[in-house]
Formats: sequence, structure tokens, C-alpha cells
Amino acid sequence: EDILSRMEFLAMGSDLKLVSNDEEAPPCDDTGVKEALKKLGLPPTPQGAKSALVMLNRWSSKQEEASRNARILPWSNQTLESSARFVEYAAAKRKVNSMKKGKFFPNFTIDAKKTAFRDDAVGLRPRLKDKIVGGNKFELVVSIADVSCVYGEGEGEGQAEGESEGGLDKLGVGDARVLKKAAQARCMSRYDLPFGPLHLLPPPVLEGLSIREGDKNEVVSAIVYIDEKSGEIIDAHLEKSFILSKAMTYEEANDVLSQETDETHVSSKTKATLDTIARLLEIWQTQRIVKSAVSRRREEKLQSRDRSSATFARSQAHRVVDSSLDLFSYVATKLLREKKAPVCRMPGSGAGRGGRLATAPLRRFIDGMAQKQIISILCGGSGIKRMTSDECRAISERSGRIRNAISASRFKRRGGGKNC
Repeated sequence: EDILSRMEFLAMGSDLKLVSNDEEAPPCDDTGVKEALKKLGLPPTPQGAKSALVMLNRWSSKQEEASRNARILPWSNQTLESSARFVEYAAAKRKVNSMKKGKFFPNFTIDAKKTAFRDDAVGLRPRLKDKIVGGNKFELVVSIADVSCVYGEGEGEGQAEGESEGGLDKLGVGDARVLKKAAQARCMSRYDLPFGPLHLLPPPVLEGLSIREGDKNEVVSAIVYIDEKSGEIIDAHLEKSFILSKAMTYEEANDVLSQETDETHVSSKTKATLDTIARLLEIWQTQRIVKSAVSRRREEKLQSRDRSSATFARSQAHRVVDSSLDLFSYVATKLLREKKAPVCRMPGSGAGRGGRLATAPLRRFIDGMAQKQIISILCGGSGIKRMTSDECRAISERSGRIRNAISASRFKRRGGGKNC
């Protein structure tokens, strides 16, 4: 699997690397890729890698109707077939979800303008009157797209192929497992390759799993109540839920946050909600930086990057998103630790190093599996099997190897490493 992953990087234009003697470079050795291509009688080039991946059924070749040329797709035929069925399933599921009744409070997905698949949102909901402490009347709601139909339902007990619930057929066990296997093989999305992105899953699947404006989206939410004076968390829990969310770019969110409340072109409700979200997150993050050396180091590093970068600096909207994801990860980690449950984490990115947990399931396989563990232990299970320590360790180690291969590729492209 590791050789195939490196072969995919080569097919998308990444450099082929040999063993490096540079101590600063991440571990890298693509000798296995070169030998595999040689055995198949193919050159160590992007085209050679593409041909090998098609021969090995990792990628597929589709004949274009309008020409004699074949189009190479970075997915197996089996994955593409399951993806097509998933699109039908997702459309039917969203139609059923659209009929759900209930009170939906304001949420926002804040991302870059070109973001295609949104997987996180932040919002508020009123605190029950008899549980209000001090002056804070709201709970923060940080939500992550629910991907358990791919990562979990195929393993739930009592689910047969085509089993129906509420008039909606569940995603078939076979298709769920095919898509999960494809995500496991890809491990994480890459957007920095010369020939284009390599997504974790086929784009139609990511679209079906993403948080979309106007839809009632299935999510896993951290519900957090914060003391306005101290910034401490008074109580918190995680739950599976539905949200309606407004999509905003960082620029749009910054415009709202910077406007005066009496400016008529800004919705007073949107302005008040975003202001409250930003204020509560800042209060929590400030006390965390004071008390945690890890948080202080991370903040210092980010500030240093802001000062040194001529093209990018964190805006208030960036800090809102960063803090909301930090909060979700902090709560999930704390609650899982209290349950003494194993978790899937990238090696070297544990809570003690400021790493996040389960916040990017549309980009990283390990985050989808961490979400699966969160649902099985903290959200009532939903028929999803709890993972063992050995299963979590195997996922973490595999993810670490692919991350090292990506880091080595980036190091080489920046001009580092003499022998890579």
C-alpha cells in the first residue's frame, strides 16, 4: 500500500526520491516504486506510474465518447461504481432529511472562497433558562460533517444489504466498505501536486457528505457552555444532530464582524450571532493560552508566521474557525480520555502537541475513523462498533507513513535534501 501511495504521487507529477542522507529531510525512499515499475516494464515517470496504477486496478481508464482518447481516473472501477450508488443514496437521504421538523439555530460554515467541500460549522443555541450561569445565555455548537454512513454503518450489527429505515434504503454494506477501503488507501487529500488534487474520496462522494447551505445536514456536534468571566468550560457533550448552515467566505465573515451594528446592509441577527461566537471563543482560547504551554507555543508559532508572511495573515474569521476546531478537538479528546478509550491520532500530533482530533473527515481518513470512535462511545453508538487499541494503532501508523512520504515530497520541491 505504501508503494502504491507513492506511485500515485509520482503519477500526479511529484518527484521520485531515493534514500536521503540529509538529516533535515523527512524519511523518504521510493526505491520500491522504481523497482515495481521496472518489473512491469514501465519507466519511472508520471505516465509510467499512471499505466501501472491502471494495470494494478488502483486507477481506471475510461474511453471518452467524443474522442478515441482514454481518460485516466484516480479511482478503481469498483470505487467509481460504489460512488455512483452513493450519489443516489445521498440525494434520497437529503430529501428525507429536508422533511425533518424542529427548531434550527444559526450556524456558519466559514471557508476559503474556492473551498469545494465544507466539513465544519460553528453556531449557537440558547441555554436552558434554569441552567444559565452568570450572563452567558448561549451554548457554542461546533459541528463536523457526519461521515459514519461510509466509515461506520457497514460495520453496524443487524444491517443487511438494502435494509430500509423510514422508507430510505441505507447505503449498502458492500458500497460502504468499498468507499472506506478507497479512503484508507488514499489516506489523505493532497492539493499541492503539479497535475491537480488527489482527493480522499471521489468528489461526488465528498459533495454528498459535506455541509451544504440550505440543507438539513447530518453532523457530529460538540455542545459547549463556557463561563463568560473565567473562560472555563462549565459543561460539554457530543451528539449526532442536524443543522442548517449559512456558507460564508473568510472575507464575508470578516466584513460582518467588522461592521457597526447600525449599518443596514448587515443582518442584525447574523452580526449578533457571529459577534457572540467570536467573543466566547476568544474568552475560552485566552484562558487556554494562559494555562497551557502547548497552546502558548502554538499561538506564538502562528503569530510568528503572520509576521513573516508577506501574503497571508490570520483574520478574525480565521481565528474563529481555528478556535472552534480547537474547541471540538479539546472536548472530544477530554471525553474520550475520561472513558479510557483508544483514539486514532497521527503520530506526533497528540493533544500534548496541539494536534486536532476528528475535525477534517473529508480530507483525512484518520479523522473519519476518529469520528467513528466518537460516535460509538460518546454519541449512543448508532450500531457502530468501538475500535480496539490495536485497530487505532494500525490506522495511526499507516497514516504516519503516508504523511512522511508527503512531507518528503514537499521538502524536495522546496529545494531541500541533496540525495532525495
